[in-house]
Amino acid sequence: MKKIIFTNNGAGILAATKQEIKGLIEFSALINSFNLDVNDQPIYPQPYKKARHEDTGPIYFPMPNVDGPTLWVVIKFCNEYLKDSNNGDVAPINKPLQSTNFADLVPEYYAHFFTSLNTVQLITLMTAANYLDIPPLLNMCSAKLATMIAGKTQKEIWDIFCPGEEYRKPTREEFRDIVANNNWILATPKRTQPI
Repeated sequence: MKKIIFTNNGAGILAATKQEIKGLIEFSALINSFNLDVNDQPIYPQPYKKARHEDTGPIYFPMPNVDGPTLWVVIKFCNEYLKDSNNGDVAPINKPLQSTNFADLVPEYYAHFFTSLNTVQLITLMTAANYLDIPPLLNMCSAKLATMIAGKTQKEIWDIFCPGEEYRKPTREEFRDIVANNNWILATPKRTQPI
């Protein structure tokens, strides 16, 4: 079976068979855009036509925003999620969250999976899920992050994201700059009237 090689800045970061990345192919809209057919021949989107290699060689997928270890974790998640979703073992996470305990929101495997990640790994995984357009992974990362900061003070949140750094409350000027640069956070969503 042909190898699929994921590359990052021209360097191979992971080689796998189509069977090994079955879950990734199923859930990633980005990977789906390559339209792998049953013969493992990619039909590249227009920008990647020149990147197509000989039919006898491996298939290359550029992954400029995902490193090898993170991609491996994404593949592991997607394969498990594919198995569980086929068995009906995974339900969508309701919003707003019904609990601040992540283990109450997801099956045991996923609670353990996400608990084993540190904050940097979680944010890196969340960024990869967003880049690869994998809604189930992005939703679980978001829920885990939300449960980590729910009900916490500014200092406690600081300690989560900046461990080892001394907490310092922002000055009024710094706070004004933060609000000015992120005014979308404070914007009230427009409500549409029912018809």
